[in-house]
Amino acid sequence: MNQFNVNVERIDPDTALSLWQDADEASVFTHPTILSALCHKVHWWLATEAGIPACIWPVCLDPNNQVCRPNFTYYLGPVQLGNQDPSPKGRLLKAVEVQHKLLDVLADTYDEVLWSTLPGEPDLRPWLWFEKQGRHPIAQPRHTAWIEDLNRFTNHDSAIHFDRTRRKQYRRALKGGAVLLPEITLDRVKELYYQTLANNNASDKALRRMESLESLYELVQSGHGFLLACGFEQDMLPRAFNLVLIGKARANAVIAASDPVWRSQEFNPFLQLNLLIRSNAEKASLYDFNGANSYLLSSDKHSYGAEVKMYFDLYWR
Repeated sequence: MNQFNVNVERIDPDTALSLWQDADEASVFTHPTILSALCHKVHWWLATEAGIPACIWPVCLDPNNQVCRPNFTYYLGPVQLGNQDPSPKGRLLKAVEVQHKLLDVLADTYDEVLWSTLPGEPDLRPWLWFEKQGRHPIAQPRHTAWIEDLNRFTNHDSAIHFDRTRRKQYRRALKGGAVLLPEITLDRVKELYYQTLANNNASDKALRRMESLESLYELVQSGHGFLLACGFEQDMLPRAFNLVLIGKARANAVIAASDPVWRSQEFNPFLQLNLLIRSNAEKASLYDFNGANSYLLSSDKHSYGAEVKMYFDLYWR
């Protein structure tokens, strides 16, 4: 006889927000306010076990009511709730029952189910053991890079934690007149983002993402993170920026862009150090670069002392 009594139902965003805030660990990209700003429509599902909330799961839909992953999001998936069973067997059995019940309902409701794990989530077995219509979920390994112990980053001397090349570039930026700017307008953010993607032959992608970019700008203005911009002291024109979302004491680098002049000077270590200092000041315990899946980008992020972390994108269709 099944020892678990799992029920799954739709809930409203306000209930989801209250449960998200109570969770010990959750991706900032599953914060209901953030997700609603980035997604055309969000369906929130709650699994309870014996009447106690066990997991919430957001499902994002595009304007055609197709399941999607919104622009600029990572680790979009279920949020575990409540205390974990101290017994390894108990944790496994409960995870299987709760996750399988959720997947069963979602597979009946949508054409496909997409989700991601948090970095370092140790056990994929409950997901991979699910079977419906002869099909199992497929898991794709992904990588990110993050820096822990942000309390090491308090001032300009903290560049000591970068590699030798980045330290030299940081010192050169100081001598070259690089400065933090007090603000950057939305128009300039959009302009720099478009320039950066156009430089990589992705101008069409930039145009498709402008609405999401505007939403993120508004989110950080309302307190869900911050945006830092840099330029040169002689003209004070914003030439580079990075937009960071913060949730559950984690700083997540979401968008970075710069103009050709800033890139040619190789002054980005100046911005990166200030991002780490600001993240520490915002009480974040770690800084996630959000993605380290190519050789060049990974090498760049590890040059600042970031460690690799694995997560998984999963789907059932």
